[in-house]
This record gives sequence, structure tokens and C-alpha cells, in this order.
Amino acid sequence: MGSKLEEVATRVMDKRLLRLAEAASRMGDTGVIEYVTNSPVAAKFFEDRMIALGLRGYVRLVP
Repeated sequence: MGSKLEEVATRVMDKRLLRLAEAASRMGDTGVIEYVTNSPVAAKFFEDRMIALGLRGYVRLVP
């Protein structure tokens, strides 16, 4: 992985994404995670983490 800061940021975001996934699952398994950002770098990060965690959803990039 990268620096210690990157490791901490990844752990924090993983926890947040897992909480969002839990909330989505309470919708009868029809909910998905939608993350909106204006940063292409952040969008890739979120998308990569969602894939790594096996979460259903998508990232929307809004300039």
C-alpha cells in the first residue's frame, strides 16, 4: 500500500462504505451505494474500494 496516511484514509473510507452498504441492504436488497464527487482521483479511489469490498453501487463524477 502507500503511506501511513493512505492506510488510515482507506480504513476510514472502508468503514464508511460498509455502513452505507448496510443501510442499502435494509432497503430489501434493492439499495445501492451512490457516491458523488467532483474529483476524478477521488472517484477512482471510491470505485476501487467498492470493488475491493464487493459492494454494489457506483461513483458519479460531477464537474
